[in-house]
Amino acid sequence: YQRALNYRHKDGSFSAFGDKDPKGSVWLTSFVVKSFAQAKKHIFIDEKDLNSSVDFLVQSQLENGCFRETGKVFSSYMMGGLGQGWGQKNRRSPEGALTAYVLMALMEAGADTNDTTIELGIQCMSSELRTHKNRLDPYTLALVTLANMKYNSTSPDAQYAFSTLHEKALKNDKHIYWRRGKHQPPTTNTKFYPAAPSAEVEMASYALMSYLQFSPHHAGKIALWLTRQRNAFGGFASTQDTVVALDALSQFAASVYSRDPAGLMVKIIFNRTAVPSSVEFSVSEGETNTRFLLQSEPIPALPTTVHISTSGTGCALVQANVRYNKPARAYVKGEKPNFTLKIYTRAYQHDRNKCDYRTLIIKVKSRRGQTVSKGMGLLTLRMVTSWSPTPHSRIKLENLPPKIGIKRVDYVEEEGVLHIYFDEFSKKTKRLSVDVVQDQNLRVSRPKAADVRVVEYYETGVTTVQKYRIKTTCDSKTKILDQEKGDSATKAAMQKASSGSANTSSNCPKCIEKWEIPANFRSAVCNASAVYRGLAGRKGVHSLKLGQDLRPKKKLSGLRLFASSQLPPGCSCPLLSPIGGPRKVFIVTSTKVSKNLLILDRNSIIMKISRKARKEVGAGKKTCPLQEKE
Repeated sequence: YQRALNYRHKDGSFSAFGDKDPKGSVWLTSFVVKSFAQAKKHIFIDEKDLNSSVDFLVQSQLENGCFRETGKVFSSYMMGGLGQGWGQKNRRSPEGALTAYVLMALMEAGADTNDTTIELGIQCMSSELRTHKNRLDPYTLALVTLANMKYNSTSPDAQYAFSTLHEKALKNDKHIYWRRGKHQPPTTNTKFYPAAPSAEVEMASYALMSYLQFSPHHAGKIALWLTRQRNAFGGFASTQDTVVALDALSQFAASVYSRDPAGLMVKIIFNRTAVPSSVEFSVSEGETNTRFLLQSEPIPALPTTVHISTSGTGCALVQANVRYNKPARAYVKGEKPNFTLKIYTRAYQHDRNKCDYRTLIIKVKSRRGQTVSKGMGLLTLRMVTSWSPTPHSRIKLENLPPKIGIKRVDYVEEEGVLHIYFDEFSKKTKRLSVDVVQDQNLRVSRPKAADVRVVEYYETGVTTVQKYRIKTTCDSKTKILDQEKGDSATKAAMQKASSGSANTSSNCPKCIEKWEIPANFRSAVCNASAVYRGLAGRKGVHSLKLGQDLRPKKKLSGLRLFASSQLPPGCSCPLLSPIGGPRKVFIVTSTKVSKNLLILDRNSIIMKISRKARKEVGAGKKTCPLQEKE
């Protein structure tokens, strides 16, 4: 209770990151109000604080009775159909799900069903239900049905909502459940037996609570489906769906409770060995009450066949868990990654001579074409053995500009995992740098690779994973070089560049690594035969891809030339062998590409592409003599 108050705003609302969020969330405030109202029976809850949160919800109601989110909704499916479907076509978002959620919280907090706020909210849901019956997603429909049931289970709206929900259910001999529509995120199957997403666990849980009122004889099939989605620890995919599912299963357990004393024996036989082994569990009441006791037994060996038999009277849930480790992977063949994720290991950015430090560069963005609405994102960086993030680096991450979207940074030292929470991932690349330091007492010569993972917080199946390594440590006399590809001459040039020195030979081209324009640049453009704009450091036979020659005054079409570069003996340029993948460059040269070879000399300039550099090229061309296309 006290920890929850840390995320409270002055107006009584709550948000996922407290004061770091500009506004409170209607959805999260409703969740807290409902939780506090239920907890009042067991612990002290300040009525003044609770009423302040209720007032915030009431003030968030629109004139038509609906509730609309004013803050950040991290649960993307709360807004209906994951923000897709009919809402986009009509240029508005369905408000039925949020309205139903708020109304249930208010009624749990003791609001009178005759209160104007409740009545207007019911009218809002009724209007959306009748008008958009075929367009409402199952998640919204499950919430609307439950809210109507809590308001008045005998009302026509409640009956109509339930019948519509039942029509959309998927049914077989053992289970009743619901799936989201076609607008759902592409998931990455990282489990042998994948559980249902959080949204589907929640909608089945809300539906189960309605079925206990309207159709109890079908409730068992929903409860059975829910229990199959539990993980090895008894929970579900997230905190939110675990809370809702346990609430629904608790109500189901109460409804099937029998006053007859339980006396059930469960016998389990393992047939792995020549002589089968067995174990018996007693589920009984009385002096040795084991009805609510979790009982477990390790499986002796795998693979095996498990036989379960029961005798007596009672009800028990048997769950078999097999857990194992396997290498992380981003996606399997045929699947597309949900995010573009890259990680590079570089020399320590503040002091390249420190052998026990490194800098990790991480770039992440949503994949193009991703149509799912965004929700809270989580980046998990696992540390290579003996390495850990520096305290200064963690502070730096927490104080990055708001546009990066980092809301919270946690480091679990026991597990060696850095958690970075984002408000969302977008199609704009987020770039992070994390400085790590090695514990000399724990270092190993050939540490295994670690991984970085990004995931949508409420859609754990929407994830991408990449591995990374940190190379073996060096002694105190050796400098750590960046993990670039190239010969020894290129590496030597990188060391010189880092200390600010340039190529010593007068025959070498100018290699401008800094974001600056060299002297007499416009004159160099005029005297050049070509000013290539392209990509350096690409993999393949030719390391250069030249997209355009900007030297002619008349704009020419794209070149799409592939070439290799040739430097004078003893010369090198780090921009031609960039760290971490290809880099966009300008190449000002007195010779043009011939037979896929670009010869560079003392009159050539290689520099980074920048807005200022593009302007200088354009300005230089205007003062140059006309150069015709060859």
